[in-house]
Amino acid sequence: MEGMEMTTMVFKWRRAFSREGIATTNFYFSQLYESLYYVKRIVQPYYIVVISNYNAINEFSLATRTFDMSSAIWLVIFNNKEYSFDYCHNPPGNIFHLKFNSEMLIRCGTENILREWYSVDTRRVEINDVATWSLEKGITKIVPDSLYERRHNLQDFSDKSSLRIAYFSIFFFITVISAAYSAALISFLTSIIHILPFHSLESFVEDGTYQFAVFRGTAYYDKFANSVDPLAKKVMKLMLKEEKLPSTILEAFNIPTPSKVSHLLIEYISPSTWFKNIKYNAKFRLHFWLQIGICKNRNLAIYTFDEIRRSVDLEIPCNVVRVEAGRVNRFAIVLSKHNPFTGVINFQLQKFVNNGMINRLRDTIFKKKFHDMIKYQPVPITTVISLIFFIQIGIILGRIWAMKDPDKRMPTMDSTMDSIHCSINCEHYIECPGNS
Repeated sequence: MEGMEMTTMVFKWRRAFSREGIATTNFYFSQLYESLYYVKRIVQPYYIVVISNYNAINEFSLATRTFDMSSAIWLVIFNNKEYSFDYCHNPPGNIFHLKFNSEMLIRCGTENILREWYSVDTRRVEINDVATWSLEKGITKIVPDSLYERRHNLQDFSDKSSLRIAYFSIFFFITVISAAYSAALISFLTSIIHILPFHSLESFVEDGTYQFAVFRGTAYYDKFANSVDPLAKKVMKLMLKEEKLPSTILEAFNIPTPSKVSHLLIEYISPSTWFKNIKYNAKFRLHFWLQIGICKNRNLAIYTFDEIRRSVDLEIPCNVVRVEAGRVNRFAIVLSKHNPFTGVINFQLQKFVNNGMINRLRDTIFKKKFHDMIKYQPVPITTVISLIFFIQIGIILGRIWAMKDPDKRMPTMDSTMDSIHCSINCEHYIECPGNS
């Protein structure tokens, strides 16, 4: 008879939800884990749990042991008063495995009060009256705040002296670690920043305190000497005399003997493939190298490609800082007009771009090298011995205090869950309404 009443009640509820356009389904407690498939796949579901006897409490407690109770909103209805223990008003421990962010409302029998259940320390349940429920007025909130705004009863700072000493030691240790980490991070971020008087060819000309040089007998010299560009004419005023220009890269970077040095970030721009009929354009960004440090002339800038400098990267006896010049050289594959191979060449070049071959060649052949690496020195034990000594004192004092006063020891996490066994068999349903 009890099973028939339960089935009838569930049927009426589903019809009421259907009239409101809410899709519902029902299943047993043992099938609750199957709904985990829909977690984070749909909107947050609502579960209506009907508990009618001891066996239902035990089954639901077992089903929620492996279920994330904060993933849904719960309404649990206890509709039987014949309990030797008042599980509805005073549950033994956290029988439904709730968390602090769980949202569960409880109705006890025919009472018109809805109570909120949640857990702070996962060992006991916090119970608060939140609303009244009647057929005439519906659901009326007793408190105006939301569930999360009222959850301010987290455990305060412990009044036990042993725990206070341990907490203070931990807080002090964390503060020291945080300060050391912040100092190390700031030092790392600022130690390799070079402040330069200019950052482009235009600002280099405006500064006017540095000399300019290119390789003798190359097209770079003619580019500035024979150009009508006003900027090129200004650069020529800073250019070294032609007979003083370096003829080789060894002369440009003052490399008498091989020696290891460090340099800043090297940037290489991969070839860009622009295909129009017979042309293949490759862009190489020229760079403007400023010599600083122990080189012979600190006020000299060398105008060259990245690749030329990379060939003697480890032999430069000073630090070099790259300043982008902003000039681009273009190259093209020249073919005859209406050449039959134009299409296949363009196809293969575009294929290299699409499949990432161009990027791979750039990363393997012109791989960036970073030599401005900070070498950290080991920290001797003498610098941290005072901190370790302070933490040990806190632990020892806390231990001694706890041994002297056994009554103030921390409580053990004993489970207060009692197993419930009952031979009553009936159907237990969970209503799961959602948006249709």
